[in-house]
Amino acid sequence: MADRPEDLPQRFDVWQADARPLTLPGLTDALPAQPWAIAVASRTDDQVLAYELARETPDAATLWEVLRKAMLQPETSDPHRPTEVQVCHPAWCEELSARLATVNVTCSVVQALEEIDEVFRELGGEHAVQAEPGLLDVPGATPAAVGSFFDAAAVYYEQAPWKKAGDRPVKVECVKFSSGPWYAVVTGQAGVAPGLILYDSLEALRRVQRGDESEAESARRASALVVSFGDEDDLPPADRAALKRHGWRVAGAHAHPAVYRLEPGLSMRPPLTWELELLEGCLRAVPEFLRKKTRRREPLTLGVPAAGGELELVLAWENA
Repeated sequence: MADRPEDLPQRFDVWQADARPLTLPGLTDALPAQPWAIAVASRTDDQVLAYELARETPDAATLWEVLRKAMLQPETSDPHRPTEVQVCHPAWCEELSARLATVNVTCSVVQALEEIDEVFRELGGEHAVQAEPGLLDVPGATPAAVGSFFDAAAVYYEQAPWKKAGDRPVKVECVKFSSGPWYAVVTGQAGVAPGLILYDSLEALRRVQRGDESEAESARRASALVVSFGDEDDLPPADRAALKRHGWRVAGAHAHPAVYRLEPGLSMRPPLTWELELLEGCLRAVPEFLRKKTRRREPLTLGVPAAGGELELVLAWENA
């Protein structure tokens, strides 16, 4: 899988991209900053390619990162470069043009973004979405896949791996997903809510563990997938409703898995479908790794069930 947009194949495809403020009835005034949604959609194929939430006003650089992810890891298409990206803000087009030109993609300003308008209408209004999107709001997510994740979370909670784990992270690799490795930390000690955090960067994790930065600064720079267990009220409203509707398994009253992707700048969003599958695999594999091979130095390969079929993970203690 290509790591750079310029290495991807290119085909005729017109994309539209925009960022819009979210109206959250009864909540917007209480939030510290206006929440935003960023969407990228293919006008040619009528598909949503990327959707993210931001807690700060997005700029052209933020939009470029979402466009880049849409090329490398689109939700509903094979990775590729489009031929054109349409936006409605001239200033954004001016800044994006130089970046897009390096991958042979043109940028143009249009007065209307019909495809993006449709994305926001489907989410509950032209400038409104749920206060917290649920897991089924992610393009490509299915009740069966989310149910499989909930089952893995219940198994994880029942095994209580935080009783055996210390501060040493577990390095996780998965050949199915090319963006690793990840560094798993089991939480649940010293008054911290039970859960699992997958950090993208070992360096960032080390900064957190050493206390080099304030908690606020660490959170602002963090990039991780997070599962945190708590009461039912800790879930987004959409997930609470889906839980009742589909009867997903939960291990107990305090074992409801809230899951999200934390990005630099305190941007939070639901995990993409592949990220949810990766988390599911880790929830199943990490307790088994801790139980069987607590003192083992060599990497351990484990095959675990997941929504997309058996997932092979390689786990090892990260060097201190």
